[in-house]
Amino acid sequence: MENKVKQILLISILLILIFPFLQASFLFFKERDLGGAIEEVERERFRIENWFNTSFQKNKELYLNSNFGFRKTFIRVHNQIDFNLFKKSNAKGVVIGKDNYLYEYDYISAYYGVDFLGYERIEDRIIRLKIIQDSLQSWGKNLIVIFAPSKANFFPEYIPDRFKITKSTTNYEVFSDKVKEYQINHIDFNKYYKENKNKTEYPLYPQYGIHWSDYGSCLSADSIIRYIEKLQNIDMPNFKIIDYNYTKPNSRDFDILDGLNIFSKLKTYQLAYPVIEYEDDKGKVKPSSIVISDSFYWGMFEFDLITKAFSRNDFWYYNYEVFLANYGGKYYRFDYNLKKEIENTDLFIIMGTEPSLKDLGWGIIDQLYDVITEKPTIQSSEYFLREKHIRDNIKSYPEWEAVIEKQAIENNISLDSAITNTIIWLIENGE
Repeated sequence: MENKVKQILLISILLILIFPFLQASFLFFKERDLGGAIEEVERERFRIENWFNTSFQKNKELYLNSNFGFRKTFIRVHNQIDFNLFKKSNAKGVVIGKDNYLYEYDYISAYYGVDFLGYERIEDRIIRLKIIQDSLQSWGKNLIVIFAPSKANFFPEYIPDRFKITKSTTNYEVFSDKVKEYQINHIDFNKYYKENKNKTEYPLYPQYGIHWSDYGSCLSADSIIRYIEKLQNIDMPNFKIIDYNYTKPNSRDFDILDGLNIFSKLKTYQLAYPVIEYEDDKGKVKPSSIVISDSFYWGMFEFDLITKAFSRNDFWYYNYEVFLANYGGKYYRFDYNLKKEIENTDLFIIMGTEPSLKDLGWGIIDQLYDVITEKPTIQSSEYFLREKHIRDNIKSYPEWEAVIEKQAIENNISLDSAITNTIIWLIENGE
């Protein structure tokens, strides 16, 4: 009897050890995909040179660690234990606040002024924006700066005590003062959201998301259109809200929670999802626009909250990737001639949240300034944009990277140095 028990235990342990390998090979059970930004590891093909420089072995180790059976389930079990016992997040940059309100750390640090640029650097940005705005206005065009809301500014009461420090001068405070001083066209949603907290008909911000709610995004889109109408003295197509779906939050409003990769679907308040209808655009003016923004513009762009009010509405995501309204595909900023874009565009909108103010526009301010003044002050603005694109392309094509890696071995230099040399050659030769 005792031997039988031992045999059963031994077989059970062996099954537990073997089962993940069987799951990886035959996929007996379908696991829910992990949320957040997950970097997939591509399996590298075996080559003699990769074996001797050990890159094949390193890739194999990374691949197996990322693709063993029940990996996603094990990760969720681990994360759930940390969440329940220690209120700990294993998602990069995510902070679990009081009452389980979720934040990204960058928003908290920006709220307390940890990333403050200094008055001089901000004033330099503002002066350039003023020159850009005045030049565009002289050509019948316009520039608008938009401060999107920050969750830390909207819900400071739920920030964990361990993150609370003495609040110092912030980038947002100085930027918002300076745009008024220099009379730069702007909309301050960060201020509006704070002032109207608990005053609106429906919630402006979700508990477990980083972006404004659909209701908040809808109000903001309407405000942007009306601001442009007043600024340019035109009558644009407007939309109206004809109904609301008041229900539990959808996946967009759980974006931080999904990134935690836990089993629990935490309880929260309901949100309003507006149903909108655009008026007939006959006789209306539809300006062309380029919006340079972070992810806060996605909601307006994807769901046509604002795009139908424009004849052309291009979204320059972080001033790197380019998305065109009503057209599929993805393009890149360096493919565009900025001088021609200025000539063909009525309105430039630069939108950023509190943490992105330290790099507001992601290079577009310097690039516009250089083109408009015809006095290039920094080569790097366009150069590094192209450099980043080529580097990303090399990384996405293993065959190309393998050729460069072979050159690195032959020249006795690192792979990174060889990639940099390749990029320099391509740029200098106009490739």
